[in-house]
Amino acid sequence: MNGLKIFSKALVFYVLFFDATFLRADAYVTNNSSNTVSVIDTTTDGLIANISVGSQPFFVAITPDQTRAYVSNGDNTVSVIDTATNSVISTIAVGVSPFFIVATPDSSEVYVANFGSNDVSIIDTATNLVIATVPVGAQPQYLAVTPSGDRVYVANTASNDISVIDTTTHLVISTIPVGLLPIFVAVTPDGSQAYVTNNSDGTLSAIDTTTLTVTSTIPVGVAPFFVVVTPNSAQAYVSNSADNTVSVVDTLLNSVTATISVGSTPEYLAVTPNGLEVYVPNNGDMTVSVIDTSLNMVIATVSVGMNPTVIGITPDGLQAFVTNNGEMSVSAIDTTTHLVAATIGVGIAPIDVAFTAAFPPPPPQVLVTGKQKKMVFLLQTERENVINWQLPSAITPISYSIYRDAALTDLAGTVPAEKLFFKDHNRTKNKVYTYYIVAVTETSGQFLIGNVTVFPP
Repeated sequence: MNGLKIFSKALVFYVLFFDATFLRADAYVTNNSSNTVSVIDTTTDGLIANISVGSQPFFVAITPDQTRAYVSNGDNTVSVIDTATNSVISTIAVGVSPFFIVATPDSSEVYVANFGSNDVSIIDTATNLVIATVPVGAQPQYLAVTPSGDRVYVANTASNDISVIDTTTHLVISTIPVGLLPIFVAVTPDGSQAYVTNNSDGTLSAIDTTTLTVTSTIPVGVAPFFVVVTPNSAQAYVSNSADNTVSVVDTLLNSVTATISVGSTPEYLAVTPNGLEVYVPNNGDMTVSVIDTSLNMVIATVSVGMNPTVIGITPDGLQAFVTNNGEMSVSAIDTTTHLVAATIGVGIAPIDVAFTAAFPPPPPQVLVTGKQKKMVFLLQTERENVINWQLPSAITPISYSIYRDAALTDLAGTVPAEKLFFKDHNRTKNKVYTYYIVAVTETSGQFLIGNVTVFPP
């Protein structure tokens, strides 16, 4: 593997309208020594394709729109797989020894860390061409994109710093010194902090993503390898590969609140979509430790294949897939029973695993109307915006959430399913408002069903 140590990446996936139910998810597994990618149907745990790619494929990134899988290869290329046909549609020349690879949230660009040429290749996914090559620090391996997609953080293992790339200008806007031999970088789901594991000095650097400065250097275990953050951004879990522990960090205090003993040589970690469990492959003893995040203790130890390396949780949270790098297999763990449900044969020396997710089609948009009413009382005047919408088809809402912004962060209020209107009181005079109506269902998730702009009279 060109003398490179395997440092694997966090599974990142994006869902339409929060938590819509998945129809099917396929797992894409890179087989480093057979120059292939295996595709597994996670509903049946059956192998459905083996795709020839470049030499020594390392990591795979699925674009959030689910249409493409990008694979970094040891022959200085990236293979592009059409996930509908499971065929390679393009091979892109990048830098020397490409390693980690991530896609932006809008699926427009893919970033590739080139370990051997000290730069990052940026691929335009519309054309599958390299549109920029960004010089960074020495020996970049892992990188992470912010939830907003505006920046990419690059861990430079040999220069002990983090390069921050602006995704609009494709320029490095900051270089942040951290600890010794930084390996992984992970951005919290709320986008407020980035955490960096410093493998040689036993620390975790906490970076404020607004000021781009290190705000805390947190002592953890020996040889910290990987860090994953819970979906609510409250806790970070750090694997310490040399002392067989996982450190739990409170992200508000930026201090260790628990140290959990696991198996031999823990490296990669994955957290379930609901944040209730963290899965830890123990590369040295053929097991996976399961940590309950409310108790911060190991609640199960699962026997898997030889040299379990990368673990990923299916988008529906029902299974954990572990690549067994020492043998030609992937173990599928049932996250309810904590038992191996299937052992799936793949190629030689599997490393990474990433998932596509199929969604049910969203319901049709409905007609939404709105107007502003002015009410004059004895001592004051109140303005309220009255929003009305139609009953959506194809889904059965249990309630509606009304937002004042397209990002669905400014919640104006909620109403029960039988109410198809909402009154937003105490509005500002001469101000234009836009409202977004989200239907909440019991089993299928949440769906944006329409929007309206209300102008002052």
